[in-house]
Amino acid sequence: MQTKACCFTGHRVLPAGREEEIRRRLVALVQARVAEGYGAFYDGGAQGFDLLAGETLLALRQSGAPVQLRMALPCRDQAADWPAWQQRRYQALLEAADEVIFLADAYTPGCMQQRDRYMVEHSDACIAYLIHRGGGTAYTVRCARRKGCPVYLLYPELEPPEEPEDPGQCRLQDYL
Repeated sequence: MQTKACCFTGHRVLPAGREEEIRRRLVALVQARVAEGYGAFYDGGAQGFDLLAGETLLALRQSGAPVQLRMALPCRDQAADWPAWQQRRYQALLEAADEVIFLADAYTPGCMQQRDRYMVEHSDACIAYLIHRGGGTAYTVRCARRKGCPVYLLYPELEPPEEPEDPGQCRLQDYL
């Protein structure tokens, strides 16, 4: 039986002083998914929530949780302009990951959305830190919902209202 997969998506900027609260909520959602048979988790490797999610998953794995970290990255040079301390976090995730997938050698317009679509297409569910519309997190959540994947929000009470549907958004068939 193939392990069910789940992807992470979230904002790049986390509220100051809330990282541990976000991590606790994330742990609860991951543990619930593991209890439902999820074992593979896709992480896009962006600053903010993605790095936190990857580190949290690795900590759970180290404590015995049967989870795999699959890094789905938009391009090989994603972290090239990041601060050194963020690059170290990113590199540690790549070294500890069970699988690393680069979707492009170098940054191109649209490569971030390509990464988001890849993660959704290879997932059965999505865990999201979504507190405002716009950007890649909202895009990924829309893609997951359009595919029919359950979306588990860290803060369901803060979910912003849906934006009007854009028929040009989230065309999974463009990537497949």
